[in-house]
Amino acid sequence: MSKVNIILIALIVVIVGGLAGGYFYMKDAFAPHRPTPQSPVIPEVPKVPVSQQPQQGGIKKFKDYAELKKFLEKHISPASDYYGGLDLVRKSMREAMPMASVPSSGINVAGMADRGMGGGGPEYSATNIQVEGVDEADIVKTDGYYLYIVTQKSVNIVKAFPAESAELVSEIKFVSSSPSGLFVNGNKLAVYGSDYSNAQSTILPKMRIRNQYTFLKTYDITDRKNPILERDLSFEGYYTNSRMIKDYIYFVTSRYQYDYGIDPMPVPYILNSGRPINEENEMPVYYFDAPYRSQSFVTATGVSISDKNQPPQSEVYLLDGNQQMYVSQNNIYITYTRYVDEYQLTMDVMKEIVLPRLEAGDKERVQKIETADLQVLSEQEKMLKIMAVIQRYVESLGDDEQKALETEMKNRVKQKYEDISKELEKTIIHKIAIADGKLAYQTVGEVTGHILNQFSMDEDSGYFRVATTKSQSWSRFSGESNEPEKSYNNLYILDSSLKVAGKIENLATDERIYSVRFMQGRAYIVTFKQTDPLFVIDVSDPTAPKVLGELKIPGFSNYLHPYDDTTLIGLGKETETNQFGGVIPKGLKISLFDVADVANPKETAHYVVEGRWSDSPALYNHKAFLFKKDKNLLAIPVTAQKDSGQFQGAFVFDVTKNTIALKGQVSHPSAQSGYDYFSQIKRGLYIENNLYTLSDAYLGINNLTDLALIKNIGLRTIEIKEPPVRILE
Repeated sequence: MSKVNIILIALIVVIVGGLAGGYFYMKDAFAPHRPTPQSPVIPEVPKVPVSQQPQQGGIKKFKDYAELKKFLEKHISPASDYYGGLDLVRKSMREAMPMASVPSSGINVAGMADRGMGGGGPEYSATNIQVEGVDEADIVKTDGYYLYIVTQKSVNIVKAFPAESAELVSEIKFVSSSPSGLFVNGNKLAVYGSDYSNAQSTILPKMRIRNQYTFLKTYDITDRKNPILERDLSFEGYYTNSRMIKDYIYFVTSRYQYDYGIDPMPVPYILNSGRPINEENEMPVYYFDAPYRSQSFVTATGVSISDKNQPPQSEVYLLDGNQQMYVSQNNIYITYTRYVDEYQLTMDVMKEIVLPRLEAGDKERVQKIETADLQVLSEQEKMLKIMAVIQRYVESLGDDEQKALETEMKNRVKQKYEDISKELEKTIIHKIAIADGKLAYQTVGEVTGHILNQFSMDEDSGYFRVATTKSQSWSRFSGESNEPEKSYNNLYILDSSLKVAGKIENLATDERIYSVRFMQGRAYIVTFKQTDPLFVIDVSDPTAPKVLGELKIPGFSNYLHPYDDTTLIGLGKETETNQFGGVIPKGLKISLFDVADVANPKETAHYVVEGRWSDSPALYNHKAFLFKKDKNLLAIPVTAQKDSGQFQGAFVFDVTKNTIALKGQVSHPSAQSGYDYFSQIKRGLYIENNLYTLSDAYLGINNLTDLALIKNIGLRTIEIKEPPVRILE
């Protein structure tokens, strides 16, 4: 056998082996746990060949559920894909990070923050936000007089102001469900969470697999001591995200699709007080006319929080997965990352070249394989059989013909994919218009790389801006060096149709994005590997973004928050270089960045929390970040290992434009010696001159002037095996 023959057949064997074994050649070291400097979380999704990927545009709508069922029967994933795909969807749902914002109109309580109710009430803080006019659920909200708190199996309503007379006034208990977050809108309360009450339902078909359900309940809280349930909705699937704009909540859930057999309802159920509301009234279902590898039904619903009699408005999208969500006042953007193996791209090109050259009998055989029902042959099985036919064809060629085929294949790959590495990892973006509770699908786009979190996205004047990282990968077309292609970062600006209008690519090679903030016509991007480059990028011209300046300092920032128009607060970690030249994280670090001179940004002050392993949930959840410029107030939950022992509580800082000073520390009583999860502070709020801190066990109230304790209010019974402890007020 000739050398050329061996090379071509070896390539086919590698392709076939990769398909059979599920090889993944992306050299990405991301691990499925909370982000660290070495391993930011990137939810995994199944790899899909280019020939099977949804492209921009071309979305369709099923005319009815009967047509949808036929489509699913034809394109259903094999059982082996079901279990892996379901785990990936669940993982994505757990790791999805919601977004926040403060309404600027309507009666939304958060919109009255810092002004007081009716303009004459106490000053208070709202949930930390990203987009003005778009509120987000959290585990605690306040209206200046009351606090509304999620504590595991209940929602507590606490009369919080005046602080000296603060007390628990009512409790909403959840027996067969667990609350996760809430909204407050004037005298209305909305609570969502996991619903387990449908597991034994006799209303749903017996053959239906019992899925996770997510509830959304609304209450009239005119009488805070006696909340009245007004609406009880339950959505089949996992909670993805939610927003509230004026009087409407936009609620998004996801459910993996599999074969339901005789079940007449192919889409996820929406239940009202336990009974399906979409069993007869069909809701719109959108899809791509292309094969799916891991179908997920993403349900987006608009719900009025103020009018219990207004029916919810829902649309369903059959997608390959979902990862992050960004919401402006006019649009929802749902994104997910698509990973593709280079050998799959090569395989598609080989099919294009070889299949037309086959004998009539082999062509007919390939056609039968391709048209076989997916319940008979999976996509993998089809490709294995087709590649076996191609391999026989290659073995029948002479040495010169095989050499010509190899050259043609390489040239065709390079011609088809100008930069094949860009095809290996892409973010798919779906745009949905929203208004007064109604939804309307708009379009789909795609960009190279993956998105870190919600702050990587932004909408301005009809343009969608997004920052991505293209992970390190290896390519057989990268040259003779055989070195992996290094990671790099990009910024794309897309028009209203999600077509790329302007871009910056290959930013900070061999580094990854750790935080992004869009403000004042600029993008601030922090990347990291050895030092912390803070890039200042002009995005005022959508067609020509450009880097204005760069700052490199030790450490990195996971979160950027505006202090004013020319100053940023960075929250991250200090770092040091070990004896092997690697970078390891040290203590929690707060920095002030002066960006007035865009060409020369500088760090004007920083504070590092004592203890190598000091940490804060605010690094990964911006809702744990409390900042008020007029009060010089910055407060964040902190855990730290010190010489004196372990600290868990909150650090309170006095912050000005150029200084950061520790004002003091606040902690809650512990139910047991050492680390106590239940007493770990999760959030901080203020009402007038009082700081309210929240843990699972307590609501603590301290004076903001000197942090003197005013009161601790017990919120729940702590269940500990040895010994059982009751938290008393």
